[in-house]
Amino acid sequence: MKLARTLAAGVSAAAMIASAASAQGISDDKVKIGVLTDMSGTYSDLAGAGAVAAAEMAIEDFGGTVAGAPIELVSADHQNKADIAANTARQWGDSEQVDTFAELVTTSVALAVFEIAKQQNKIALVTGAASSPLTNDACIPTGFHWAYNTKALANGTGKAVVAEGGDTWYFLTADYAFGEALQKDVTAVVEASGGTVVGSIKHPFPATDFSSFVLQAQASGAKVIGLANAGADTTNAIRAASEFGVIAGGQQIAALLMFLTDVNALGLDVAQGIQLTTGFYWDYDEETEIEFQGDIYNADAGIDFLSRFISLQQGSAPFQGITTQKGGNFISKISKTFSDKSKIKAQAYYDRLERESAVPFDNIVDQFDFEFQHDLKIKDNHNFSWGANYRLSNFNFAHTNIVTFPNEATHLYGFYLQDEIALSPDFINLIIGSKFEHNQFSGWEIQPNIRTNIQINEQHSVWGAVSRAVRIPTIRENGTIVNRALIPAGAASPLPLLIREENQGNLKAETLLAYEAGYRFYLNSKFNFDLAGFYFDYDDIIEFAQGPVVFNPTT
Repeated sequence: MKLARTLAAGVSAAAMIASAASAQGISDDKVKIGVLTDMSGTYSDLAGAGAVAAAEMAIEDFGGTVAGAPIELVSADHQNKADIAANTARQWGDSEQVDTFAELVTTSVALAVFEIAKQQNKIALVTGAASSPLTNDACIPTGFHWAYNTKALANGTGKAVVAEGGDTWYFLTADYAFGEALQKDVTAVVEASGGTVVGSIKHPFPATDFSSFVLQAQASGAKVIGLANAGADTTNAIRAASEFGVIAGGQQIAALLMFLTDVNALGLDVAQGIQLTTGFYWDYDEETEIEFQGDIYNADAGIDFLSRFISLQQGSAPFQGITTQKGGNFISKISKTFSDKSKIKAQAYYDRLERESAVPFDNIVDQFDFEFQHDLKIKDNHNFSWGANYRLSNFNFAHTNIVTFPNEATHLYGFYLQDEIALSPDFINLIIGSKFEHNQFSGWEIQPNIRTNIQINEQHSVWGAVSRAVRIPTIRENGTIVNRALIPAGAASPLPLLIREENQGNLKAETLLAYEAGYRFYLNSKFNFDLAGFYFDYDDIIEFAQGPVVFNPTT
């Protein structure tokens, strides 16, 4: 999706510049396009290096020239900061002869660059930012907004969800211009369609821990939780919602700006049940859909980092190193609808990462993942779902005097069963199910889940849930040796001292038993009261502890 949008933007930019070039000539004998995007932050997966590569492809498709003049491309990371974006655009326009500013993901960035483009009479192409003001009160004569905006997303998702019965909403909103615009536009559509908004909460931009925000949204009692955010904020919020059983508990999640690449990254188990609108999809056949997608990357420029690692010559000392990464991934998906009571989905995914680093180690990781899901409607009061999964991870590390990882392949496989039962329509709903997974560290792990909601009347309801979850040990925690520091011989000790971290292996999975219960009182669209209680019981927590001092003359 992003590739198609950015290619279109790149070709359009070249076409518009070609038109201007034919009429007015080219002042510096070249056409220069500047891609200003998020290379390392929240939106780097849906924009970033992929947007730059797509622009390069668009220029190549266009022929690489305009009216005989070459097309050049420059790019920069705006870090999702309006001041950095504005300063970069101003420098590009004033001293580097950039003719067009392109991509501009993040609304605050796009608004700031629009102002610079207006001052310098430059073209600004927006394919990443979504706020409707860009095409309304903040529009400029040389500004173009492609792909989607918050008003289109609001109508696409908000109206459809309300029509299907999702008439009470609670928003998780990114605390900046885009999130506010998206919530405002969706609120207008929801209310115009006969729904109500029972509340909202803003989260920092960007954010990683959504636990408290999701719990507040869950406790609101709203039928729909609207995610007025995007990128990593959206996927992190959905993962938190999955952990707390939001969809399993009967609420819906409306991802108001989400991409199919986000769905692929989350996996079927986590993403199932999400409602979203997409600006483009290649196949609208309701019976059978097949999709293929792949990426190849090579970060030859490397990433500089400064870390403290052991040096046999100098003891514990800072080490400046360069890390380069290359690899690729491929995903294929198929879904088949047999009837309104039966549908299957399957997904296969392969990923390869090759990491080269001066310190602390080189490694190659190959991962293959397969997931299958079958949804069945049994009678009128049973929605049954079952599925299976398998994951193979092969780790190959080049050991150094700093880190020693076990070279091995790990296998994770299992299946799940879930039944959503309407024990009494509009009164008692019960969801019961379990995931059964086997891993080579701790064997079979069973993760059952049971949830119920009792609607006493239109104003009063109670709910409760009991679930078990696990976190299996990682390869980092199971058998890895890390030499943290080397203290040379001296006054403190006649012998050199090596501080080493050794993981004992044979670890058990961390377990969580979660108990939840709550009461909801709904008076009207302006007042509701929720009381919720949570009790979490953790066991077999993996931790690092100081071990005994050992004399080993061979170390």
